[in-house]
Amino acid sequence: MALMERALEGLGIGAGIDGSPAPEIDFCARAGLDRSMVAAFLSGQIDSSLLPEPAWGPIGKVVFERTYARDVPGEDRKETWAETVRRVVLGNLYYAPERLALPAEAEQLFGLLYSFSAVAAGRHK
Repeated sequence: MALMERALEGLGIGAGIDGSPAPEIDFCARAGLDRSMVAAFLSGQIDSSLLPEPAWGPIGKVVFERTYARDVPGEDRKETWAETVRRVVLGNLYYAPERLALPAEAEQLFGLLYSFSAVAAGRHK
């Protein structure tokens, strides 16, 4: 089962009882992101500053920056939320065989994580 299928199942959006496919949900759009812009960001074509700021809670950004953001090698700064999400998405997909990947899986996972609709476990590259 591909990562996106597991995420959909976890959200209660699996295949129908009659075996019909799960509905196509654009998690990028749901997060206020353009899927083509996310694809360009994931491939390193654009900078994270072009993505909108996520809807942080009252202390979310402070906790993220203090606890989870890593130092960016060669730069005097920490990762942005988008950079962290990219690292986690690409790190997760690295472990899954390519033949199991769904269309736009990386972009969809990015949308889920970026909008705080899903949380990945562990640390990735």
